[in-house]
Amino acid sequence: MGSSEEYSREDIRNLVGVLVELYYVILSLNPIVHELTRIQAKGYEISLPLDLVRNTLLVAKLAKVLKEIWKAIYSPTRLLVEELKISNIIEGRIDVPLTSKLMGQGLQLVASRKSKLALDSIENVFLKAFLEKLRNDAEKFLYNIEGFECDDIIYEEVFKTFTKNIVEKLTIIRNSIREVNEKTFLKHVRISRSLLEDRGLKRIAWKVLERNIYPYNSIALWALEYIKTNMLVLLTKYSRNAREIGNLKLGLWDYKLYEIYSYYIVAYVTAKVFNAHLIAMWKDEILLSSREYDVKITYDKAPECKSWIAHGKYFMLNNSDVRVPAGRPDIAVHVNSVVASVCDAKYRVSAKELSESRFKVLGYMHEYDVPFGALVFDPTHVKPVLTVDSEVEENIVFLEETMKYGGVIIEDRNKTLYLVALKPKPFTELVGSKEYRILENMVKKFTIVK
Repeated sequence: MGSSEEYSREDIRNLVGVLVELYYVILSLNPIVHELTRIQAKGYEISLPLDLVRNTLLVAKLAKVLKEIWKAIYSPTRLLVEELKISNIIEGRIDVPLTSKLMGQGLQLVASRKSKLALDSIENVFLKAFLEKLRNDAEKFLYNIEGFECDDIIYEEVFKTFTKNIVEKLTIIRNSIREVNEKTFLKHVRISRSLLEDRGLKRIAWKVLERNIYPYNSIALWALEYIKTNMLVLLTKYSRNAREIGNLKLGLWDYKLYEIYSYYIVAYVTAKVFNAHLIAMWKDEILLSSREYDVKITYDKAPECKSWIAHGKYFMLNNSDVRVPAGRPDIAVHVNSVVASVCDAKYRVSAKELSESRFKVLGYMHEYDVPFGALVFDPTHVKPVLTVDSEVEENIVFLEETMKYGGVIIEDRNKTLYLVALKPKPFTELVGSKEYRILENMVKKFTIVK
């Protein structure tokens, strides 16, 4: 592997790392996730493994459930069982009918019954089964992750980064379960193999809930929640996706990840500024609702029925019918059904391409009659270029100045263009940055759109 690929992989890891962190932040706003954000490439829809992030949160909670499990171990439920003893001494309550029968056979023996508390209660059987299933699933998951490979370096790094946290937490859980099974009474509790299947575990978990004994009842709730996630099925799905994506030969498509990073930042800033109380996520849009406003933020999707180019009159010399495509900005923000802003995100582009992108955003603003537009780009990945065109040279010098200050706001009477030099960074750095304040400035002005 050459040094250039190593450099690319390191960049990808950093970009995916901050994207994963940002998605955790989005989830902290308690959105309703109907569909996962998708990327379109060569006619193929790539779904990022975002549901593994949600599973990581569940696994993190399961780690806390282990504390409840230790409570159950320290104070376990016991089952009252009666043991039959036949000997020449009395060891409990005499079973008169059986003793008489023995003596009638000429045997000088006494049948007695002795009650004792055993640990094979339904709660402890459930606990052992749940822990065994967790351990088995963790070992299978970790084994498959360790052997994961993909011919597409972007997707391989995406998958490994998205699963990094879940691997760490599952390793801790697996080791903790081993300790519980080896050092406590649970090693003496027997379970049938059927209880390690989802159906069997679900059935016994419901029985434990019906008996309602703390803390087993709360552990049973978590067991039912865990069964729903089916992490191994998810892993199989993404392994299959990896093979399909590897066959597409997409090359470097990390710029699409940067687009989603920018999309999520715009969504987060909008949710905070509008104090959204309801958030719903679909594969190519995020809906936000507040007391006064309904906001729709779309990704890689033309605003419907808003383009004068696509819906205007057109004339052909030979009277042929043509389809005029609408412009498709990376990000569009609709406030109460009115397009308020269009944004384009650029990553790994030349200074000349970046200069041209400014006019692309201005074109979107004109096409959709939008008052606010933004060009978001990573200043650390703008490639220098030599040019003989003086106009392009002037724009490149202007953009280089813009990068020094995190961006610039260009304002006229009824139009505002935002240039945002957004380097991918940890969330705590992001919210205190100039780039964040520039985007916040734009979003605050959406309320004047009519």
